[in-house]
Amino acid sequence: MKTIEKFSLHLSDLATKIRYRSYTPQKYQKIFVKPAEVRREPDWDDPRIQKDLLGPGFMHYPRPEKAARSKLRGSSKLVQPGIWDQHTVPVTTHPTATMVHKKIAGNISWEEAGAYAWMKAKIEKHGQHDGCKTMEDVAGRYGTLTRIEAFVRSKGYLLSQKDVDSSAFREHGGISIGIGRNGEFLFLGKGRHRLAIAQYFQIDEIPACLCAVHPMALEKI
Repeated sequence: MKTIEKFSLHLSDLATKIRYRSYTPQKYQKIFVKPAEVRREPDWDDPRIQKDLLGPGFMHYPRPEKAARSKLRGSSKLVQPGIWDQHTVPVTTHPTATMVHKKIAGNISWEEAGAYAWMKAKIEKHGQHDGCKTMEDVAGRYGTLTRIEAFVRSKGYLLSQKDVDSSAFREHGGISIGIGRNGEFLFLGKGRHRLAIAQYFQIDEIPACLCAVHPMALEKI
């Protein structure tokens, strides 16, 4: 993360503390959550969420579902009002959850689990997906995920971003979490494989990256 981005986040953190109270969480702060309690995520395909996050021109975005997710997760503001926490779907409805379970339970490769074909279709449709533009990129990505799976299977926990990269800013790049108005943990799209792996192995607690908090939840955390 660039220095100017870090500076902007520090300013946003200060503004949040002034507006809401002396103590509030920080953007991208490391928190610990129970994977079993992260059951739902915003329905990014819902036009109501897209309009709420992107404005009335949301339909002009090439991929409004991706833009809405990036807007909520990537905004420098931690406290996010709106309806993003009210229209949700189970995290298990995403194909990744099925592929992770199939891969680990069947002791098969990611390719056999359907991950390569799924990524290939995404790349052909959009030009890239999850930072991958070629099948070589895909092989590298799933090689990393295989190592993460093996580590969790052996050690029984997930590393934080600082453990992986000492230069990481807070928990940026970790499993993205939002806190809805009722205090519930919602998955925000980043780290889907890692979350699914932790859930499969029933890890008690994992580090996560706090990306958004509904203002009504501040009194509950």
